[in-house]
Amino acid sequence: MDNTLALASGSKIAWEIADWTGNAGSGFDAITTASLNLTATNTNRITIKPAELTLVNFTESNAAFTLVQTTSGITGFSADKFSIDTSGLGQPVSANGLAALLYGIGFGGSVALDGLTERIGARRLMPAA
Repeated sequence: MDNTLALASGSKIAWEIADWTGNAGSGFDAITTASLNLTATNTNRITIKPAELTLVNFTESNAAFTLVQTTSGITGFSADKFSIDTSGLGQPVSANGLAALLYGIGFGGSVALDGLTERIGARRLMPAA
């Protein structure tokens, strides 16, 4: 494999999940590339929009999902280059569910949630928390 995926400012990833306990490629979307080059900025981010397709095996338990896998690495990574649009999810997004989703998307997503929680406060961000 000799390809590079470049995600610039304003890029959008429509990420579909059909099986909460499924495998990459069949239970949920996964991108495999030689390398990933992130040129977005913290003011013009990459948007990840998860959407469920008749989701099966869903539980309020943590799950890990690999969104992008590379063989040569990632350049330009910073957690603040991403935003998550959860409007495509039919399941209610609880504090636990959002944290599980962000951890599944990657460490950067969890860092983004931690920073947002620190700035806004858990109760204001998610009143049910």
